[in-house]
Amino acid sequence: MTLTFAKELRRFRISERLTLDDFGKKAKVNSATLRAWETGRALPNFKNANAIFAYADKVGYENADELEDAYTEAKTEITDGRSPKQ
Repeated sequence: MTLTFAKELRRFRISERLTLDDFGKKAKVNSATLRAWETGRALPNFKNANAIFAYADKVGYENADELEDAYTEAKTEITDGRSPKQ
């Protein structure tokens, strides 16, 4: 089953045992922004997404590819004029 980017991001954060504040510091965004990403209300820009992907690779996150794929799918849906899946 393919998870949405929001769910993949939250799964990653929880797997690293990070709070919204702690993960936000690593992603260089505030917790409210991260919460918006995790609830599907917003997507990170390319720079922030790449920082998240780099961190996922750095810590050896086993689902890093799925995280990137989910982001790409969400961006594609927006580009195609569709709302990203929640």
